[in-house]
Amino acid sequence: MKPTLLVVGFLGEQRLLELQARSIAKYAPDAFQDIIYVANERDPSAFHQLFEDKLARELGPVADVAQVIDGSKVAKVPLTRTDWRSQQSLKLLAPRYSNTASILILDCKNHFVRPVSSADFINSDGRLITYRYPVNARFVEQFKNACDYFGIEPPSSEFPALPTVAPFLMDRDTVGEMIELVEKRENQSFHEFFCGNKRFTEFYFYLAYLLSQSATLEALYEGGPRKHLTLFRSMADNPTQALEQLSHLKDKNITILGVHRQVLAQANPEILAAIAQHWITFGLVRDEQEAAHFLTPDQIKRTRWYWPF
Repeated sequence: MKPTLLVVGFLGEQRLLELQARSIAKYAPDAFQDIIYVANERDPSAFHQLFEDKLARELGPVADVAQVIDGSKVAKVPLTRTDWRSQQSLKLLAPRYSNTASILILDCKNHFVRPVSSADFINSDGRLITYRYPVNARFVEQFKNACDYFGIEPPSSEFPALPTVAPFLMDRDTVGEMIELVEKRENQSFHEFFCGNKRFTEFYFYLAYLLSQSATLEALYEGGPRKHLTLFRSMADNPTQALEQLSHLKDKNITILGVHRQVLAQANPEILAAIAQHWITFGLVRDEQEAAHFLTPDQIKRTRWYWPF
């Protein structure tokens, strides 16, 4: 019983996608049934070329179970915007293309730093293993909006919610039922509804739906230790905070590291040096010179792109 790995990507993070693919080949070669890349691009041709030229090479034999799907195909409408909103929507819509009931969603910025297997994500009775913590204070309003949409009272602030960021584990059939309900209620595609509505975030929208289905949350999920950490954009020029965050990599439960592209764009030398050293330690790059390639931000050809983290 293996999950699908799902990544919604765009060309502004192609070097991070290369590093991620390398980490999959090194640390998770047998963890996933299949790998789905969704191209969050109006013209996905360059993303397909990226996969053929670089990602497949880094994936090695794992590339045999990987595929790229155009974002417009997933959305079932043309992508009129390719930003954070469309990325969120595509994360909820793409599981319908999975051949498995369980999906692990990663962002481009996430990469593996320790070995993982399917047992790290799915327990023996089929439940998804996830770290849970109280509702994120930054998204309380969005969570309340989602609860209101599905006709339930928000739980207390201490309620152990699901994560707000990737890595995120999702149940394919449940999110499919949610999308069907929304499309019938709104009489429009889910993508158009979600992208045209700033009141929600994807994972709390999904969580609110789970809570509206009475015992579904506990039936699908089992709590587990924290297995990831992320250098968010708020840490981009704060070496003290960033290095403190990175120090938690000594915890052997941590298997996934995230580096926000704004951290790379800010290019604080102390932070970049620490990231490079960790990549070397975990065998993802040979030396500082190779690390420099992945630490160099890609040029983003966007007229609008907003990331809140």
